[in-house]
Amino acid sequence: MEDAQPSPHRLHELLAKTTRAALAASAAEGTHVFARLVGQLADILGVGATMIATQIPEHPGFMLARATWFDGRLLEPFEYDLARTPCRLVIGRQSRFAVSGVHEEFEPGSLFHAAGFDSYAACSLLDGRGRQLGLIVAMDRVPMSDAPVTEAVLQIFAVRASAELERERSEAVLRASEASYRSIFEANEDAIFIHDWATGAILDVSPKASELYGHSREALRRMRVGDISLNLPPYTEQDAVARIEEAKRRPGPVRFEWRGRHRDGRLMWHEVTLKRAEIAGEPRVLAFVRDITEQRRAEEAVRASEEQYRAIFNASADALILWDNRYRRVDVNPAYERTYGWTREEVIGCGYEHPKFSAEYARVREELVRRALAGETCHAELEAIRKDGERILTEVHAVPFLHRGEPHVLAIARDITERRRAEQALRASEEQYRSIFNASADALVLRDADFRIVDVNATYEAMSGRSRDEVLGVDRVLANPPEVGETIRGLHQQALAGEPIIFETQLVRRDGARYDLELRGVPIRHRGAPHVLYMGRDITARRRAEDQQRELQAQLRQVQKMEAIGQLTGGIAHDFNNILASIMGYVGLALERPAALADDKLADYLAQAEQGCRRARDLIQQMLAFSRGRHAERRSLPLAALIDESLRLLRATFPSSLTLEVESADETAMADVDPVQLQQVLLNLGINARDAIGSAGQIRFGVRREAVASHRCASCGQPVSGVFSRLWVADSGPGIPPQLRARIFEPFFSTKAPGRGTGMGLATVHRIVHEHGGHLLVETEGGTRFDVLLPADAAVGATVQPVASATPATRIPLARGRVLLVDDEESVLGFMRELLLSWGLEVAAVRRASAARDLLAAEGTRFDLLVTDQTMPELSGAVCRTPSRITNRFSPLPSATKPAESSTMPSR
Repeated sequence: MEDAQPSPHRLHELLAKTTRAALAASAAEGTHVFARLVGQLADILGVGATMIATQIPEHPGFMLARATWFDGRLLEPFEYDLARTPCRLVIGRQSRFAVSGVHEEFEPGSLFHAAGFDSYAACSLLDGRGRQLGLIVAMDRVPMSDAPVTEAVLQIFAVRASAELERERSEAVLRASEASYRSIFEANEDAIFIHDWATGAILDVSPKASELYGHSREALRRMRVGDISLNLPPYTEQDAVARIEEAKRRPGPVRFEWRGRHRDGRLMWHEVTLKRAEIAGEPRVLAFVRDITEQRRAEEAVRASEEQYRAIFNASADALILWDNRYRRVDVNPAYERTYGWTREEVIGCGYEHPKFSAEYARVREELVRRALAGETCHAELEAIRKDGERILTEVHAVPFLHRGEPHVLAIARDITERRRAEQALRASEEQYRSIFNASADALVLRDADFRIVDVNATYEAMSGRSRDEVLGVDRVLANPPEVGETIRGLHQQALAGEPIIFETQLVRRDGARYDLELRGVPIRHRGAPHVLYMGRDITARRRAEDQQRELQAQLRQVQKMEAIGQLTGGIAHDFNNILASIMGYVGLALERPAALADDKLADYLAQAEQGCRRARDLIQQMLAFSRGRHAERRSLPLAALIDESLRLLRATFPSSLTLEVESADETAMADVDPVQLQQVLLNLGINARDAIGSAGQIRFGVRREAVASHRCASCGQPVSGVFSRLWVADSGPGIPPQLRARIFEPFFSTKAPGRGTGMGLATVHRIVHEHGGHLLVETEGGTRFDVLLPADAAVGATVQPVASATPATRIPLARGRVLLVDDEESVLGFMRELLLSWGLEVAAVRRASAARDLLAAEGTRFDLLVTDQTMPELSGAVCRTPSRITNRFSPLPSATKPAESSTMPSR
């Protein structure tokens, strides 16, 4: 793994703290040494409180805070219960470091508990024999994260504080009376050597000296100073004697460092203090020797840190410039040379005197140095000029820095030219994104990987009724039904994996209104992180249009089906009509033969055959009425009279066990109708009701004028609304099963037993009603009811013209003349020829229209009458008659007295 580049703060912390710690610890002197130590320690570590505390021998379990630095001020000494503080876990140990979590270890209501201190670091203060003297503590309200640096600084201060505590003990010994001299001498924590004033020989040593060097007191008394030194300058016996001579001359103490050797060969650093004294009336020189090996090791660590500083300084990817208080560069690193193009030799000791730099250019940068020298950490973005004249954009941090005991400023500069260009491009891209985002007609919601809303557009605010500010950061579904929340969360993970999603749900506005919503989600990267952009589109109108389209398509299919069935029915009826015409014609001719008149049995057979033909004719009439209808003769009529006329016809044919009654007969219910066709509708509905009831039941008729809304035609599916003349036929039968309702108006569809129905009754009703512009409603609850809705007519007072009753056929007298007969149907052509011959006419019969036309062109004057089929191959009947030159000598036949509906001939 590659080493991470040290941050400027790390570099500053490493150098400023360890270097300053050693210098501050060594510089602390005088009567207020502990106060200076805690103040310097708090400043170096940047913590809220530091403390040096010693044990109270006469009060076990309690500590005396000798010096306490608290939030920038020195507190008066105070005692505290060791068991109710974090210090209890340090006694008997070297140190303790807690990044956080010690707040609850303080006694509630105590100074540090009330102040909210939560991080803690401490070192034991030990004498030369490792005995506990006290503690040195650093505390803060926020976590102290750099344990190695903090502990190293504490160790440096601990060495100095321990030395001072031991020094206090030594000085107390010297201040004691001669009577207590020996006890003090024996108990002193410093190793004490008593030297002869004249020769410098060792007269006596303290027990600590024996402990320090590993020799017995007797052995030390016999030794020379050189026996326990390195015997190398400046640690030889001659140098020691010279120091003793210096102490004899100076009134004050003489201090120096000495390199000695333990009995086991270990090398030690000692701090030696020489003082003049009088013991038992004799002048002596006292040597107080303190082991400072650990202190020197700490100083060596400082030197090592300086070497590390140099390595880090040179390896930094950022340009580093060290400024002194005269605004001169003291040092620069290789990154500076790469960034600015100047070599180290060209800039060391210089400021901004070069002609390339203007006064304003220099002023801004010197102001940063000035502020940093005053203790302020500064930051600025500056346009810099390289040696080659190129201008670059730099980000500069200027921090206070202590270098070799003197205030300096460390400037950290980074070339951010490319970064700024990228940021400008990003801003342009984001501005474009924002304009597109806000201009979208769809509601847009941007969510991060944790499902939190990052952004919404104006359309979302308008559609949901929620503002952007109130939804940002929300990690749940807001504008959709709660039950789809987990589904959308699952789709969110699917989209984060790179798969676009589409989901149809509902949009729930703040006011509770709901809309159909199409929700799409696409994965995107926003500011370097995976997000999902959701696009919501209101599809309520589209859904409504699709529903309407489905309804229209169903209606169209129904119309097309009925149209196709009608065309098929018309074609079948036409062909059947041609066949039936010849059958009925020949039966009619047979009935007129003498043999039929003489043979009653034969006449009865022919009459039965004729009756069957009439039934077939009636079926054809209904089929033709369904397929194309007859020419309606409409007039404005009151519908109540038609119901009365229809009931008279039905009562004559229905069994007496069926009750026929009129529920309503509104005389104002008028409609523009063909009375014959409308009566056929009533008769078909009545017969249909009779067959549904069976042998006993009730059939109700009614009519009234009323407004109709929110209905749909049962046969064509069209919506129905408006003012209608409503005519109905209801029965007390079992009703129509739901699975059959959609087919009841189809031709030839019937649920009746074979031979009991043709399946054309309701199909004929459908055709007649819709030809009159009306609609049909069907209800099947508690029986069946058919409602015929006809456009209402405002006229009132017209009378119903009853349908003419059939009258007996009048025998046609024999006639004279020549007839040209044309029909492409052979059976019809044969019957018509026989019929005309039976009337006494001469007949020329041809099947092809072109042959008839040629015959007319050649012999037209020979024919008195031309009879043609209306529709034929090659030529129609009308075209065939065009060139005729028939004379007007033929006596016209008497007109028929029967209407077409009751004629023995089928309609062609």
